[in-house]
Amino acid sequence: LAYLLASANRRMRIGLAQSIAAEEVNEEHWRILQVLSDEHGRSMGDLAEQVLLNHPALTKNIDKLVSRGLVQRAADIDWNVFGNITSLGITAGASAPEVLVEEIIDAFAARYEVNVETISAAEEGVFFPLPRPLRENQAAE
Repeated sequence: LAYLLASANRRMRIGLAQSIAAEEVNEEHWRILQVLSDEHGRSMGDLAEQVLLNHPALTKNIDKLVSRGLVQRAADIDWNVFGNITSLGITAGASAPEVLVEEIIDAFAARYEVNVETISAAEEGVFFPLPRPLRENQAAE
């Protein structure tokens, strides 16, 4: 039984690696992106548990994804570009999880006086799926 499980795991990992090779992400990155794709936002602790990585390994992988522009965090905002602003508009489309918008507002509130006014121009129902090779792999699970 142990051999069969190990063999099945090996075949699945090889298949996953082949499926995601074109996306230029490794298995850990794919697992992180898959969990984050539900747009609910996650704490690092929750994300670490869901992607089966310890905190240092998760942080290292998130840093790599941030450097490639695949993941963004409010902590990565370059505050120097804002100087002494007096007014700022933040727009968020259908692909922006509410938790990220709130995280950005909180980051600004820690540095500036913030008065939030919500203006809805349109209700969006757009869904942004994972790339096709990743979706096919997800469906096979």
